[in-house]
Amino acid sequence: MKRAYLLLPRLDPFDAIANDVLGMADALQRKKYTIEILAAGGKLRGQFSRPSANPWKHAKASDILIYHYGIAWEAGDQLFHSFPGKKILRFHNVTPAEFYEPYHSGIANACREGMRRVVDLSADRAWCVSPFNGETLRSAGWSGEIRALPPYHRIEETAELELKISTLKKELKRTLASKNKGNLDLRLLFVGRLVPNKSLPETIRTIDASLPPNLRCNLRIVGSTDSALSEHLKEIREAIRSCKNLTVELCGRMDQQELKREFLMANALVTFSRHEGFCVPVVEAMALGLPVIAMNSPAVQSTLGGCGYWASNTEELARSFQALASGDASIDRAVEDGLRRYLTRFAPSKLDEDLDGLLDDVRQESETASAEKPTSVDSDTGLKAKLETELAQHQKEKSASSGQGETTESREHIALVVVRFGEEFAGGSEKEAFDYAHLLTADGYDVDVFTTCARSADTWANEYARGIAIEDATESSLALRTGNDELSSSGALNKVGTLRIFRFPVNKTRSQYWHSLDALLDDPAVLQWVQAGGHAFALEWMRAQGPYSPDLVQELRRISQGSSPYHRYLYMTYLYYPVFYGSLISPSAANYLVPTLHDERPSYFRIVSRLPHRFRNILWNTAEEGKLAENLWNTTGGSIVGAPLTPPPGAETGSAGEAARAIFEASGTLPGTNAKKDSAVIPTTDSRHQAKTDSGSSLHRQDEGIPVFLYLGRWNAGKGVDQMISLMEEYNSIRKIQLIIAGGGDVRSIPPFAQHSGFVSEEAKVELIRQATALIVPSSMESFSIVTLEAMAIGTPVIVNGNNPVLAGHAERSRCALTYTDAAEFMACLDRSIRGLDSATLNSGMAYAGTFSPGSILDRLRSALQLGN
Repeated sequence: MKRAYLLLPRLDPFDAIANDVLGMADALQRKKYTIEILAAGGKLRGQFSRPSANPWKHAKASDILIYHYGIAWEAGDQLFHSFPGKKILRFHNVTPAEFYEPYHSGIANACREGMRRVVDLSADRAWCVSPFNGETLRSAGWSGEIRALPPYHRIEETAELELKISTLKKELKRTLASKNKGNLDLRLLFVGRLVPNKSLPETIRTIDASLPPNLRCNLRIVGSTDSALSEHLKEIREAIRSCKNLTVELCGRMDQQELKREFLMANALVTFSRHEGFCVPVVEAMALGLPVIAMNSPAVQSTLGGCGYWASNTEELARSFQALASGDASIDRAVEDGLRRYLTRFAPSKLDEDLDGLLDDVRQESETASAEKPTSVDSDTGLKAKLETELAQHQKEKSASSGQGETTESREHIALVVVRFGEEFAGGSEKEAFDYAHLLTADGYDVDVFTTCARSADTWANEYARGIAIEDATESSLALRTGNDELSSSGALNKVGTLRIFRFPVNKTRSQYWHSLDALLDDPAVLQWVQAGGHAFALEWMRAQGPYSPDLVQELRRISQGSSPYHRYLYMTYLYYPVFYGSLISPSAANYLVPTLHDERPSYFRIVSRLPHRFRNILWNTAEEGKLAENLWNTTGGSIVGAPLTPPPGAETGSAGEAARAIFEASGTLPGTNAKKDSAVIPTTDSRHQAKTDSGSSLHRQDEGIPVFLYLGRWNAGKGVDQMISLMEEYNSIRKIQLIIAGGGDVRSIPPFAQHSGFVSEEAKVELIRQATALIVPSSMESFSIVTLEAMAIGTPVIVNGNNPVLAGHAERSRCALTYTDAAEFMACLDRSIRGLDSATLNSGMAYAGTFSPGSILDRLRSALQLGN
C-alpha cells in the first residue's frame, strides 16, 4: 500500500494553499495512494486530522510526507523532521517581512522566522509553486534539489459552475446601462486578500493616473480584509478618496458563484502586486477568457508567460487601458494566448502529469519502487498501451494476408475531431465526418477519430462507452459504407488504412442553464456587448452549450506536446468546445477546419472570428459558406470540398425496405416507391407523365392516397421545424398529408399527422427518401445539407428554404429543388411536389448530385488536406 501525508497549518476555504492540498490529495488518490491530511486547524473540518501524539506510528520508509509551507509553524517543522519516510517541502513562498513591518510586527516576525526556518528543514527535495519561488528558496540558502510544480486549483470546478441567471441578468442590465449612459467604459477586477504586498493603494493611484482622458473606469476589489491590518485598510480607503478618474468598490470576500460572475462581467483582471509566489487569480482569468494587466511582480510575469498585458511603466499601462477601451485586436490575442497557456500548462491533467514526473524521481530512490509503482492518473494509459499492441498485431496480420511480410508501408496519419461519431447520424457534420473518415481509410490513410461518448446533441448524455476501438475496415465494409465503386474498381482498397475511434466522456449534460444563458443574447444590448468583446461570457456560452469534454481536449494536448504521430488534424464544426479549444493547442501548421458555418449568433463572437488564424486551410462545403465567412470573419481562400453522396442501394426489398415500410404503416399510410409501386397521392393530370430512369423504372409516384412528406435530421427550433409544422398544419386542414420525422432531437409535441421514428439505419433512411412524396429541408442555417443531395440522387422531390443561401445555391445549380421564402411559396411547393416533377427536372437533380460522388469528394479532400496521394 502506498501512503502519502500532506501537512499544513490550516485547511480553510478560499485559500490557495488549501486548494493545492485538496487538489494534490485527489490526484494522489487517483494514483492509488492512501491519503491523510494533517493540519492544526481550519474551517474544512472533516477533511483533515489534527496531529496526534504519535502521528507516524503507521508510517513506513517508503511513505511520503509533503509539507505545504507558507509561514513559520514550529510544530509542523518538528513533525516534518520526525517523519521516517521521504520528506518533500512544498514551498508556497513566504511574504518578505518588510511588507508587514509598518502595520503588524507580529506578522512581520512570523514571516522573517518562516524564511529562516525553511532553510533548516531536512527535506529530500523541494517542490516550488513557481520558478520564482525556487529562486527565492535558493537565495535564502537552500542547497537541496528544487523542482517547479504549479499549484492545484478549483478552476475546472468554477468553469462547470452554473450561475444564477436572474442575478447575472440584473448585473448585465446595470453594467450595460452605465455604459450606454457614458458613465462606464472599463470594468476592472482585482482578486486577492487586502494585504500589504498586494500594493493596493499604489495600484489604485497608478490606475487613476494612467487612465486616458475621458475614459471612465471602475475597479472592483474582491477579497477579504484582516482586522489586524486596519492601518493598511485606511491607506486603501484614502487612495480611493483621492481618485479623480477612477471609481473603486471594495466588494469583500465572495463565494465561488459571485466570483465567477465578476470574471464574466469584467474587461480585465489587474494585479500590480509587489510580491507574489504564483498568483492563482491570473490563471483563473486566463482559463475563463479574461485579459490580464500586470506590473511589478516577477512571479506574476512568470505565470503569465507572455500572455496578457505586462506594463513596465505607466505609459505602457495607459496604452493597455486604451487598447481595452477601443476594442483593439490585441485583446483577442491576449485571451487566446491565455486560454492556450492554461490548457497546456495549468490544467489539472497537466498538473497530474507533472506530479507523476516528480513522484517518479521519488520512487527511483525508494527501495520498494519496483513493487509499488503507482498507476498513472490517466485511466486510458493502460488501454492505449494495450491498443497499440493490438494495432501492431492487426497491421502484422494485414500485411501477412496481403503478402507484404511483417512490414507495412508508412502512412500519413490523420486525427479527426468531431463532437459525435457513428453510423446512425443521418446528416450534419457527424455524417460528413463519418464519410470523410471512411473515404480516407479507403484511400490508405490511418485515421484516428477523437470524439465524445454523446449520442444526443440535445443533452450530450454519455451513451457510448468510454474507450478506444479499432474498426476493422475491410474492402467490402468500406465499399458498402462509401459506395465507392471508383475506389473499389481501381483496387485502391487494397491499401486500406486503419480507423480508430477514441471516445471521451462529457463532464456535464446540457441543462436549462445554457438555454437561459442563450436567451440573454435576445437582448440586443447584451448581444452587442458579447460580440464586441465580452470574451469571458462568450466562452461561458460555449462551455454551457457543450459538449464539455476536457479529457478530449487534454488528450489532444498530450499528443501535441509529445512526438505527435499525426500529419493532419481535421476539425469538424467551429462552434463546439472540443473544436474551439482543441485547435488552440494542436499545431496550426497541421490544423484543418470544416467549419459548417451558419449565419448564427456565435459566428459573430469576436473570439470566434479569430478561428481562421489557427488553420492551415479551411474546407468549405459550398461557395456560399465561404462567402459568409468572408463577410463574418474577414477571411478569404480555402477549398470547396463538400460531402460525399453515397449512391442509394438499388434493392427495395429486404430489411431496409421492411423497416421503411413499417414506419409508413405505423403512420397510417402505405405509399409506393419511386421505382415500381404506385404512390399514395390523389391522381392529377400532371401525374400521368411519369419521369423514367434509363432503365425505365418510374421516378414519380402515381397518386392514390395521402401524400407523405419526410424530414431527416436533428429536430430542433434552429432547424426551422416550428415554422414548417405550423405551415403543414394549415395545409393539412385543407388536404390531408402525413409527415415522417427520422432522426434525433427533442420531439415533445407534434401534430397527429406527424410521426417521429427516431434514428434509422442508412439503408432504411434511403428507403424512406425513395418512398416519400418529397423531402422537406426547412432550415435557414445549413452549410451543406447532404440529405438534399440524397433526395435528388434518388429522384425524390426536395423542398428547401430559399432564405438559406446554401440551399438556394443547390437549387439554382441543380435546377431541381423547390424553394420557398414565405408561407405562400411553401404551400405552392407542397402542391407541386404532390403533382410531381417532370423527368428533365429530376434528371437535372440527379446529374448535380452526381458531382458529389465519393471519388470526386475524395479528390477534393486530398487536395484540400494537401495529402501526397
